[in-house]
Amino acid sequence: MNCQTDWFNTHGDNAINHFGRVEQPIVLVEADAWQREWNRRHWEDDTQPRFIEVNSITKATRPYTEREGE
Repeated sequence: MNCQTDWFNTHGDNAINHFGRVEQPIVLVEADAWQREWNRRHWEDDTQPRFIEVNSITKATRPYTEREGE
């Protein structure tokens, strides 16, 4: 393990700076936690929307509205 420690002592800061050093923790708030998911109900009932949005914090769901450019 000495080789690994020596390498990191020599090149560690450059590697971390290259891939991005995190100065402040990234905070996910409820308003930004919406993710588009495939609506499983659409498989059996194609009157259901293909996609829904699920909030990854609260687990709430809402219909997905297609946005321009996506």
